[in-house]
Amino acid sequence: MSSAEENKAIVRRFFQAHAKGDQDTLRELLAPDFVDHRPLPGQEDPDRESYIQFVAERSVALSDVRFIVEDQMAAEDDKVVSRLTI
Repeated sequence: MSSAEENKAIVRRFFQAHAKGDQDTLRELLAPDFVDHRPLPGQEDPDRESYIQFVAERSVALSDVRFIVEDQMAAEDDKVVSRLTI
């Protein structure tokens, strides 16, 4: 089991990969059976590859997107709550 600090670091790494459109890191961090229950506009399927492709395309269009973690706390088990400025 990961520590709370390790889990927070994983979440920060996810936000960084998301902002950069880093497909390799997103594939590493998202489970193979990932389902996006809140598909983004233009995202055809709610699966992992569709999500990753959408993020990559958006990062090209909006190259200056940043996710700033303002506050972060660990919750029960492996859950992390983050307050962001995007």
